[in-house]
Amino acid sequence: MSKNQPKSAAKSEKSQIDNEQTPKTPRSHNHSRATNDLDLDIKTPRTPRSRKDSQDAKTPCPTDETSSRSFEEPDGTESVVVSVGKKKLYLHMDYLSIWSPVFKQIFKDNEGKKEVEIEEPDENIFKEFIECLYPPHKIVNDDNVDDVIALASKYETEELRDRCEVVFAKRSPSIKRLRMAQDFKMPNLQESIAKGCANMTLEQMECSEDFDKLDEQSRMLLFRERALQLEDDLEEVDDMSEKVYLMTKFIAKKHKCLSVPEDRFTSVTRTTRDARGRRVKETIKDAAYIKIAEINDRCVSCKRALGKNTLEQMAALDKKNLFDPFKQFDNVTHIHFHPH
Repeated sequence: MSKNQPKSAAKSEKSQIDNEQTPKTPRSHNHSRATNDLDLDIKTPRTPRSRKDSQDAKTPCPTDETSSRSFEEPDGTESVVVSVGKKKLYLHMDYLSIWSPVFKQIFKDNEGKKEVEIEEPDENIFKEFIECLYPPHKIVNDDNVDDVIALASKYETEELRDRCEVVFAKRSPSIKRLRMAQDFKMPNLQESIAKGCANMTLEQMECSEDFDKLDEQSRMLLFRERALQLEDDLEEVDDMSEKVYLMTKFIAKKHKCLSVPEDRFTSVTRTTRDARGRRVKETIKDAAYIKIAEINDRCVSCKRALGKNTLEQMAALDKKNLFDPFKQFDNVTHIHFHPH
């Protein structure tokens, strides 16, 4: 651009360059496509994602049910007719072969045939499966997921299986759903459901009619999560019991005590926890353990030691959220000890 060129002309030229470099907005799936565009779309489909990648972006972009295309009428782009019961579906060998190794083998076994017959108990469910597999991807939801997952597993369409798994993961855990995840080989869902069932007692688990249908791996996973849950519960109970017990007695340093005789003040050993939660022993010299019932009301030092110990133990309980079962006492503001 020359120095003498007007600024308005320079702006116009820059705007024209920007417009040429800006890609056009792609058309919606609802818009009609030319035959060549559709043919290109079928012959070069997007490469299926691995199961690991699909965990990060489960649903490719499902659309509303009304946007699903019809496969019962030819449109000139189909390369095979799949007959299921009384329905004839006009589909594309290349597309189905890329998404499903089972379809690929079926077409290989029927090489040269323009029409392939597939046996399925319900032709309408099979058509819905195809609608979920083809763009614009009919949405998988609670109404159709139980039917779709069966065919997605049978024909090994992994991305569609992942979309079904997202729907299943939103359901409440149960032994029946654990068996479903087992049967359809969904290890991540199995583990998630097993963790959700960890609060169930063994009796509750065995009451389910699906419990006997769990294989050894599913049962081991379920029992492991149950054991871990019990360990967590036991640790909380142990912590609470320990803190509450420590509130019944306290350590007092040697002083002119009116509560206990002087010869009680020797050395005491107490167990505490370090920063990693491990138990460590600590020895305190010239000190004694004194029970609440032993306190003399006139011994100020003992009362101060008791108050300090009580506050420490209650703070430790509060830090571990062990006061949650006692929320009915939220309005309590003072605690009075009456040792005698």
